[in-house]
Amino acid sequence: MRILLLSAHYPPEMGAGSARISALAGQWARSGAEVQVITGFAQYPSGSKRPGDRFRIFRRERVEGVDVFRVFTLSAPHGNHLRRLLSQWTYVVFSVLVGLFVARRPHVVVATSPHLFCAWAGHLVARLRRSPFVFEVRDLWPESVEAVGASKPGVALRWLQRLALRLYHSCDLLVTVGPGYRRRIEESYGIDPDKIVVFPNGFDEEFLDPNDDVTAELEEEWRGRFVVLYAGVLGLAQGLMTIVDAATELAVESPEVLFAIVGEGAERTDLERAVAVRELTNVRFYGARPRDQIAGFYRAADLGCVPLRRAPLFETVLPSKMFESMATATPVLLGVAGDAERLLDAADAGWSFPPGDGEALADLVRRVLAEVELLKEKGRNGRRYVRQHYDRERIGAGYLERLRLLVRQSLTAKGDSA
Repeated sequence: MRILLLSAHYPPEMGAGSARISALAGQWARSGAEVQVITGFAQYPSGSKRPGDRFRIFRRERVEGVDVFRVFTLSAPHGNHLRRLLSQWTYVVFSVLVGLFVARRPHVVVATSPHLFCAWAGHLVARLRRSPFVFEVRDLWPESVEAVGASKPGVALRWLQRLALRLYHSCDLLVTVGPGYRRRIEESYGIDPDKIVVFPNGFDEEFLDPNDDVTAELEEEWRGRFVVLYAGVLGLAQGLMTIVDAATELAVESPEVLFAIVGEGAERTDLERAVAVRELTNVRFYGARPRDQIAGFYRAADLGCVPLRRAPLFETVLPSKMFESMATATPVLLGVAGDAERLLDAADAGWSFPPGDGEALADLVRRVLAEVELLKEKGRNGRRYVRQHYDRERIGAGYLERLRLLVRQSLTAKGDSA
């Protein structure tokens, strides 16, 4: 079976989307599928390409058995919404051209959001090449755009809603990463529930490969400190000022507490400015780090912090950072209501606080500072739970089997032989 994957993000870019798609692509290739990926040249989340990639139109790579086609997209620095939109549109143009004239004809096309235009490009390629189309929804657009305040209600959002509706109805299979997304799509767009399947995020064993050098360096640097770690994109949705507010609460009375922030994104400048203005010495920024170092950060930390902004939409989200923290036996401080909070309670793997409430986060840290055995217990619970329910290898195998079923059904409908 030949699978064509369209994803705006792919390694060496960081982030949950790129990690998920690359892990699935590699696993499917190892399972005997021929996998092709169309993506852009890395620029997320900084908005800047590497010097050697800035003027490249196209490059083909072979990565872990996967054919990766990188296409030109306009660079999109933070805060420049027009450039970001143009970047997304250039991806559509070049990915469709590659999908039609460079990639081998696929048996199935899978396109993932965000952004919606990536899914639209996948839809166009699938229809023109007469292949089944799978729309993978990792973020609900345009709802996510509105939830973080990046766009106000108006003509643009209504147009995106119509595009989303068309894609939901026209795809042959709709894949979501959580039951909350499935419920919302069914209720808001009237999609047949039999058309929607859930293949959640998770963790892979490769993520847990020990990077002892990173862990040892951090344990030495953090000696005598109680470390709360955030590792991920520093974006609008995360509500990371909550961490700065908690650090402010604890700065004097609990100087042993350190908030470590790993990642890049649009909010980093504002966060660093707030830390400087408040003269905080208990917040450190580590910038973007390769994915193979992230587990080392978690292992050296005492707690993993997973916040999001307060918004009804985010009550349907299961952040991938939860699974990373739990997989490394690091208890979770969760600032996300809804499905994520219910999962954390089921796993008994940490504590939750109201989204956006820095004072509540600080109170939680105070409560668990000296609870060494309880922290270990919560960590063990989390690791056991994700191994049982969110192992990416099992999730990917189920996903691949569902794609094979879709292809068989498509060939039967066409009167072809498999």
